[in-house]
Amino acid sequence: MIVVIPDGTGFWEAMREFERQILAAALHEHGSASAAARALGLARTQLHDKMRPHGLHSPVQSRFARRGLVLLEHQAEKSEKRHCPSQRG
Repeated sequence: MIVVIPDGTGFWEAMREFERQILAAALHEHGSASAAARALGLARTQLHDKMRPHGLHSPVQSRFARRGLVLLEHQAEKSEKRHCPSQRG
């Protein structure tokens, strides 16, 4: 893996960019936060704590998040049907 740090970058800024690139690569390669955390030797919660400041998100949502998303979509569809007058031909 090649990490690209722009010229003129200070030490701490370079370290933050290095961490962001390592985390992003692990998430992309392993496909989930749990697998990426295992590969990096971190607890999943530690990985999430490191991801947050960089604005990174797990590429795979948990089954609970997916279920919640489906429920929200279903509720939106029901609401749309209620508020749209039925078309009569």
